[in-house]
Amino acid sequence: MFNFNFRKAKEQPKEEPKLYIGKAKIRTEPVLGNLGIETKRSISSIGNGNAAAQLGTFGAVGKSGSINAVINRVLNTAVLQSRQLSMSNPIHKKYIAQNASSVCGANGITYRPCVHVAEDDNVNNDINKRLADAFYSWCEDPARFSLNGKLEMSKFQSLVEKTRSIDGSCFIRIHPGMKIEVLDSTVIDTKGNQWLSNGNYRSNGIEFEKGTGKPVAYFLTQYDPVSYSVSTEAERVPAEEILHLFS
Repeated sequence: MFNFNFRKAKEQPKEEPKLYIGKAKIRTEPVLGNLGIETKRSISSIGNGNAAAQLGTFGAVGKSGSINAVINRVLNTAVLQSRQLSMSNPIHKKYIAQNASSVCGANGITYRPCVHVAEDDNVNNDINKRLADAFYSWCEDPARFSLNGKLEMSKFQSLVEKTRSIDGSCFIRIHPGMKIEVLDSTVIDTKGNQWLSNGNYRSNGIEFEKGTGKPVAYFLTQYDPVSYSVSTEAERVPAEEILHLFS
């Protein structure tokens, strides 16, 4: 009989992990600190609000049958809550600024005409240069570009993107003479949903063509800039004069 005794290999002692202690100060407070607390409070305030409760659940949409019905009830409240956050919540403020910067850039989105109407490239290049010169002479002059004489193209782009991020929508009105006006989104009169005598229907401040759903007109609230009183009659503006950017 043979008796084989196998020797077990010696177990190497486990090396204790080395602890490197630098000069950096050890963090003892939460990473977000007060910022995290304020953020939770802001989110909680929205969660307790009627707007978030209805917009944030599919149940509300299911009961109403349409997201437009939910929006009609809570839109103004939701917009006001979002505006409050954009002023008081650091994370929200950072998002608004970063989003506008990422979309528009520091100097705004640039435009470069590129038409080809002739076989001669020199002719095409000359036409493109004239178009670019004419466009920028208009959009870089606040007096010619904007209704209030304060906006040029780059500021306009940034304002539009910030408004869309905060309010969820941005309405731009094109006045005679190609003067641009950025409207306050709450100026849209969302009340008065009804079927109209011309066969179209009015929903959340917009008149739509029956059968196609094409926007026909927008209803803008009229108010007195001195007394701040609101008129009961909304101004009907043709859709050709309104640009509607929404999330």
